[in-house]
Amino acid sequence: MTIDNAAFFAAVEAQLNEGLRVRISLNGTSMEPALHHGESVVVAPLHEPPRVGDVALFRHQGRHLLHRVVAVDGEDYTMQGD
Repeated sequence: MTIDNAAFFAAVEAQLNEGLRVRISLNGTSMEPALHHGESVVVAPLHEPPRVGDVALFRHQGRHLLHRVVAVDGEDYTMQGD
């Protein structure tokens, strides 16, 4: 079964907003060698701001990405795949 990407991440966001953890399968290779296409990761609601080195799910230009925080400047984050 295939689910629309926008609908899938709307459900993920809803669950995170309810305080739940969500397991997602990775699609792509931008986080290699740390994480690989097809692997599953668990994302959890934030209880504190992400720090350099953390891996975070975020929205950028309408897309959801899972990348590492490489710099923090106040409330601005620089994210990068591994």
